[in-house]
Amino acid sequence: MRPSIRTARTASPGLLVLLPLALAPACTDPDPPTPPDVTTGAYHGFVQRGWTLPHNATEARALGFDLDGDGDIDNQVGSLVGSLINLGLEIDDASADAFASGASVALHRVRADDLANDGTVEWRTYEGVPAGAPRFDGTDRFDVGAETGALTGMIHDGRAELTWGATTISLPFFPGQSPLRLPLVRAQLTADIDAAGCAGTIAGLIPRAELEGMILPNLAVEMIIHIARHPESEFTPIAMQVFDTNDDGQLTVAEVLATPLMRGLVSPDIDTDDDGVRDAMSFAAAFDCVPATFTPPEG
Repeated sequence: MRPSIRTARTASPGLLVLLPLALAPACTDPDPPTPPDVTTGAYHGFVQRGWTLPHNATEARALGFDLDGDGDIDNQVGSLVGSLINLGLEIDDASADAFASGASVALHRVRADDLANDGTVEWRTYEGVPAGAPRFDGTDRFDVGAETGALTGMIHDGRAELTWGATTISLPFFPGQSPLRLPLVRAQLTADIDAAGCAGTIAGLIPRAELEGMILPNLAVEMIIHIARHPESEFTPIAMQVFDTNDDGQLTVAEVLATPLMRGLVSPDIDTDDDGVRDAMSFAAAFDCVPATFTPPEG
């Protein structure tokens, strides 16, 4: 099974495409009902084959969710990713290569009485231990490195709707480099699922504290490494023009983080506590998976 949304590359309108990503302030709904307690059901293991990422704002909206209950679709980080792709950053290739080679292993385990219909379903996510290129034919076996999240919800007519939970996803940004880990709170997952696999979308909010304390510094480090390794890349001269503010031909993490463009790019679009201040960024991406065998640490 493959994600239902396929992206198509579009021409870049230039650096200005990155600037209007800040959305109008929004506030969140009251806390949702208590999530269901999942105590029964068989366990079904899957390995993810990759990510389908948006290449423009239209595709970001198509993948997104209304995460704050205001009637608008939210996917601020997805729009940012699409803009970076259109500026020449090879995120699609980096992600595809990481999953195909086994450098990135994302595992999913679904607990359900019935994969067609079940009112109480648990969906856990794990980071697998890299161990060579997967076959993605149902025979792959993996070791689990760490649990990365848990969501709960239901399945109706083979459509899983998980609306409670949190997870951390790993998104390969630069070819051959460490992925960026994006912690998603208030996560939601929608997927068509059966014994042969799944295809769907996962979304959530990235807290501002995580953006400023972990994600942005890591992004700056990986960007600098990528530029040094790939001076011929389409992205390199654009990045140097934008981020080398003292024109010395070198980039530092502090220099990258201090640029007005970087501060403008990472602009929270969701107010999670109704205090009038946007304190999280929305994100959504599509994924697909096939059966796999693994045993989580808890058994």
